[in-house]
Amino acid sequence: MLKSCLKKYTYAQEKACSPIETIEKVFKKLNQTEKPILKEVLRIDNLDRIGIPVYLYRVEEEISKSLGVGDSFGKGITPEQAEASALMELIERYSNFSFLLNANPFIDSYINLKGNTIPLESLLFPLHSVFRENSFLEELKNIKLRWVEAYDLIESKKVIFPLYWFYRIYGTTGWAAGNTLEEATLQALCEIIERHCISIVMEERLEVPTIEIDSIENPLIKDSLKKILSSGIEIFIKDFSLDLGVSTVAIIAYDSLAPTPTLKVYGAAGTHPNPNIALIRAITELVQHRAQVLYREFILNKPGGPTFCFLKFKDLDDAKFLLKGGKISFEHLPYFSHPDFKVEIEYILNKISKKGLKAYLVETTHPMLGISSVIVHIPGARLNRPSTKLHPYLLIARQLMDIEFYKEALFYIEKAFEEAPSYKKLPQILSQAATCAKLAGEYKKSMEYYENLLEIYPQLIGSSKFVNEFINIVESFFADSNIKA
Repeated sequence: MLKSCLKKYTYAQEKACSPIETIEKVFKKLNQTEKPILKEVLRIDNLDRIGIPVYLYRVEEEISKSLGVGDSFGKGITPEQAEASALMELIERYSNFSFLLNANPFIDSYINLKGNTIPLESLLFPLHSVFRENSFLEELKNIKLRWVEAYDLIESKKVIFPLYWFYRIYGTTGWAAGNTLEEATLQALCEIIERHCISIVMEERLEVPTIEIDSIENPLIKDSLKKILSSGIEIFIKDFSLDLGVSTVAIIAYDSLAPTPTLKVYGAAGTHPNPNIALIRAITELVQHRAQVLYREFILNKPGGPTFCFLKFKDLDDAKFLLKGGKISFEHLPYFSHPDFKVEIEYILNKISKKGLKAYLVETTHPMLGISSVIVHIPGARLNRPSTKLHPYLLIARQLMDIEFYKEALFYIEKAFEEAPSYKKLPQILSQAATCAKLAGEYKKSMEYYENLLEIYPQLIGSSKFVNEFINIVESFFADSNIKA
């Protein structure tokens, strides 16, 4: 499926064409769409004091509501790189959400499938080890799921893949758009490995090596670090590569003059076979997310949060485990570089294959845009997110709700409540149970779940949406009771 594809632009990043060419190509495609997608373009690094460019592309409200595509942000050493980055994130989200909505997957249970399906046990690999039991696999065999065609990157063959199952767990991790399919695939693989390594370090509070800043010789990196340091921000550069053999570099930034507490201690990371590219990604990711936080908190008046998979730190003492670890020279990080994207992809695939992992690719290129887009999943990659800690019965219920099998979904929600009663104290799960019961026509149960939800989270009484929904359930319950009577 993947072909030889040479890099043609290598200034602080590696792409199949220059950022200016990317910008021109994307705008040409966006101008050909039936409905406008872009609302406005903003450069937002002026909200911060570092001086490395960050772009924001806002989408039209109709697109946002219909597809769930939010604003896209872009990073880079140059303004053109940052703008191209934001545009490609927009293409990635637009293409992939469109695919999820319009892919027309076939629905069937695993036990009925014939042909090249992925191993059933891999559906449980993203979850905690306590959930990888035969009892759950037996349940999964008979559950109707949505399947699409994917490509097994390790074994180089087509397979039948439960994309929506993994989407509910991994979310947008492994999504990418690129100037070519190979460029997008490499980026997606690097993102998964980056978040996998961050998650392990964060969840296990690992002490990992600290990279000596003076050992870094790349002039572009040194110049970017100087901009951060001269703005009064202290930084710690960490080796998050673990034992995968692909460089993952993290930056922990301490800002004693932070304009918001969210940015007092903040982390970001980057992954690439070439550690220079990995560190540049970490630097630009840090700068981008700082600008995002400032935009959310000061412009939109919404809460800002940590970078994906990082913990939220109140102060340096809170992050002290990250400040430990012996010092190493930058040159000790794993290094591999090749002018062909395909060769670098094969290098990464070889590394993850040695760890017993597999990678699956779904091409999601939007037919109207024609710009390469992919969703890549590595079942078993770690992700520091609540979705990877859910009980399998709740994930099964979500899948069944998505295909409107509400009675079956409610059955599994209640099975999850039986096995783990603590879920009844979680507002989000109770809300899902109430909604599912309503859609299943179980209005009495829905009322009970809404009442439990209100007991746990009484602030909902101030939500007109919640009140109207509750009134609707009560009316449906009495109407249904009268019909039966």
